[in-house]
Amino acid sequence: MIGISTAVKDEMLQASFADRVFSVGLFSGDDEIQDRIYQRRDVMFSSPVGEGTRYVQNNDVILFEGFNNAHNVDGWAVFDATGEVRAKYRLVKPLDVSSDIDAKFRPGELRIGLP
Repeated sequence: MIGISTAVKDEMLQASFADRVFSVGLFSGDDEIQDRIYQRRDVMFSSPVGEGTRYVQNNDVILFEGFNNAHNVDGWAVFDATGEVRAKYRLVKPLDVSSDIDAKFRPGELRIGLP
């Protein structure tokens, strides 16, 4: 084995993200979405899973709905209770959201991992 063992990866992910409530926010480029209706949503992550790359993933559906303006969402971030960014990722496929189009993430779609 070269690198961090699976057990240590799991300990790190468990201690940092699993089974705790965080907030998830949406980004366009380097900036968080600014919209009168927009607000971050609560998220909880699973215990570590996966083969090779170990990761935690969102347990429940996360729904952002009812934007005032159109936005191109190309990233998401996890914030702790103090508002500090704990992790930030780009979406593989950006989302165009608006007053008619919501952003919805099913369980398992948001992942934080260690290769």
